[in-house]
Parts: sequence; C-alpha cells; structure tokens
Amino acid sequence: MPEPSMRVGSVAIAEASAKEAAGRATELPIYLINRDKDTGRLAHMRQAAEAERFAFTRVPAVEGFAVPERFRDQFLSAPDTPHARMFPGEVGCYASHLVCCQIIVDSGHAAALVIEDDIELTAGFLDVVRATLAAAGTDWDIVRLSSQPRGAVLSVAQLDQTHHLVKYLRLPKLTGAQLWSRRGAERFLKSRPRLRAVDADLRYGWESNLKMLGVYPPPAVQTEAFTSGISKAGVSRRKARGGSWQKITFASRLKGMRARVADLGLVGTGKCLAYASAEALGMRRGIAVVRGKPRTGSRKRAD
Repeated sequence: MPEPSMRVGSVAIAEASAKEAAGRATELPIYLINRDKDTGRLAHMRQAAEAERFAFTRVPAVEGFAVPERFRDQFLSAPDTPHARMFPGEVGCYASHLVCCQIIVDSGHAAALVIEDDIELTAGFLDVVRATLAAAGTDWDIVRLSSQPRGAVLSVAQLDQTHHLVKYLRLPKLTGAQLWSRRGAERFLKSRPRLRAVDADLRYGWESNLKMLGVYPPPAVQTEAFTSGISKAGVSRRKARGGSWQKITFASRLKGMRARVADLGLVGTGKCLAYASAEALGMRRGIAVVRGKPRTGSRKRAD
C-alpha cells in the first residue's frame, strides 16, 4: 500500500508509518527527499535510519521541470525551458530543496535536517547531529554534514574525539545531508532566478547571505551505489552541459571574500590560506583542521 500523505501547499508529503513516528526524534524534524520511482533508494534510507534509530518524513522529489507553481518562475522562462543550462534533474533537485525549506518555514521549527536518498551514514550519525546543534548556538543558517572540503577548515568546536564543527575557507558542494535553521530556509527561499544547480549555488552562499558551518569529517557521504538521476553515468555535468555555469560577477566574488574574512577572522583566514597554499605547492596533502576560537556558548572541547 502507498504511504499515507498530507498536503503542504501544492506538495504532497508522505508521512512516516506509525511505527516510525513512535521513534521519531521529536526535537528535530528529519526530511528525506526521494522520487516516487526510486523505491530502492527509499529502502536503502529506511535501513540506514533504522540502524541509527531515527525516523524521517519522506518528501516526494520534484520531477524535472514539473516545478511547483510557487517556484516555477524562478526556474523556467517557458514550459520545459529553464532560465539557465540546467538539466531537468538539476531543476527538480533544486526545487525539492526549496520545498523542504518552505516546509521548515511553515512548520515553525527552529531547525530541521534534510537528507537525500543516496547517502551513507557513519555510525553514530545522529549523535554527531545532536552535538552539532548543541555547539552551533543560534547564529547559523546551514550546517553541511556531507560535504568534503578542500584545503583547510577552521575548527570552532570539537564535537567528539573525531568530529569538529568547522567554518570553511572555500564553501563546498554536495547537499546529501544538511541542517537548516528556519532563518536559513527563509533566506534561501527569497525569490530570484535560479541559474545553477543547488549544490553549485550553495558554493556561493554569500549571494543569499547564508551563514554556513560544517562538520568535519562529514558524518554522511554520497554513495555510488545508485545511478545519478541528474546526468549520465561517467559523464560530468559540465561536459554534458557544454560549458561551465554562468560566471559570477567581480562584485559577487569581492562580497564572498569579505564574507569569508568576516566569518573566519583575519587570523583564521590567514591560517587557512597558508595551509591551502602549502597544499597547492605540494608541500602537504589532505585536509588541515585549523584551530580557531571556540564559539560563544559552545560546549567544551572533548579531551
């Protein structure tokens, strides 16, 4: 039998079963983006959620250019004609994340976890999420949980023996798992033309005034067990598209540089740049976790 569903605006949301709802972490709503036809991915995520002892609400993913009316003008200039060179899967994926942001705003929750259906969760995933919420305070919009950074990250709190709450010198891609605050969802929902895929757009988060944190190492990773629903296997999206994304303006780049320095501080920015430069010159490899000042109100670092 199909799962029961409710309506939020014009979008149907499949509710968890009674058994799942009984085990739901009431302090944090968890939303899973999943296409109706991707039953194998849904089974994969149910198994992962059961192993980590949490339940989720399934949000049916937007299929290609069938964008909900409230977001349609932001993506399409005419039926099946996007504003930018975006694949139908990219438009659908982006719109699905906007649907989740709208749900978060409408629900009144202070924060929520949004996950995609092609991730693997490390053991203790939910414990890391809880520690992240405890350490992050209230002045944040998104916490990236599945993004592998490049170069160096600035640690602002140690969550456990392995994981750090970090700030990024260079904002990463990947949207497999991330925490959204209600403020962040509101900011990302502000109407504008959507000209890049959602993961690429979030690399330029300053354009939406988003304040981002992350967890390193990421407690969730994208799995290669499933074929991409966005582009053909083995073909990069850039190559298939015939070019790169629309270039950002010099003014936007300058705003991004200022935002990074303001976020990391002069010392933190300098340390991260030094590590990144050393990596570029082949003097070091891997990600460096640079120690920064603890966040105000964050819990003490684990010994």
